[in-house]
Amino acid sequence: MTKEELARVAGTTPEKVDALVARGMLALRPGGDPFREEDIHRVRFAEALDQAGVSLDDIGRLIADGLYSIDFIEGVFPGTGWPLLDKTFGEVADEAGLPWDVVQRLYANWSLPPPSRDQPIREDDEVVLRERAEAARLGRMDPDAIVAASRYLGDNIRRMAAAQVRAFVDNVMRPMLEEGMSPVEVLEAIGPIAVPMQEYGARLRNWLYDRQLEAHIFQAAIEILEEIFEEAGYAPERLARVPAIAF
Repeated sequence: MTKEELARVAGTTPEKVDALVARGMLALRPGGDPFREEDIHRVRFAEALDQAGVSLDDIGRLIADGLYSIDFIEGVFPGTGWPLLDKTFGEVADEAGLPWDVVQRLYANWSLPPPSRDQPIREDDEVVLRERAEAARLGRMDPDAIVAASRYLGDNIRRMAAAQVRAFVDNVMRPMLEEGMSPVEVLEAIGPIAVPMQEYGARLRNWLYDRQLEAHIFQAAIEILEEIFEEAGYAPERLARVPAIAF
């Protein structure tokens, strides 16, 4: 990508890209376009540092002195980052038929900053919003039901992600530091460890969710079947058992 293309899809300015190159946070690639889509992760991490009040000048000095590196970002986030599109949140919401207040309430439920209507949208956000609208259509749910159905996800997944990162820091990174590895050596070492562990965690998360979902679907189906039996008038009578507590 060119400097201008990287700035556009990463949600920054060409001047900021130049500043990151000057501080060693971005590297120019020889031949052809100077940047890759993988650099989106680096720019977004730099923006997060900036928003957290971390001086990029100080980061640049640490990198120049060999005390820090952000090369680990490409190891922790393999592949390209989701780019910003030439669309806004408001345009996608209108196209999908989602009321704007529903979009903001969804993001609040997901423990994410609610977007503004004129804010450029990331590709993954567009997919999620369009699927929410399609889910509402398929399930014949009104917007309030879509918001309510998403409420349980936000805080639970936020806690899950926070716990997973904290466990990795405490059980993988800190022992490396205690063994005498420098921070730069630790950051260089975590990429080959973090990627497979993320994949293992994702499979465990999906497997466990699917098993729990299966059990609850069976339970709901059984309850509905029992109601049908009862309404049909030939549900078998259950034997009454006197409850007891034993010590």
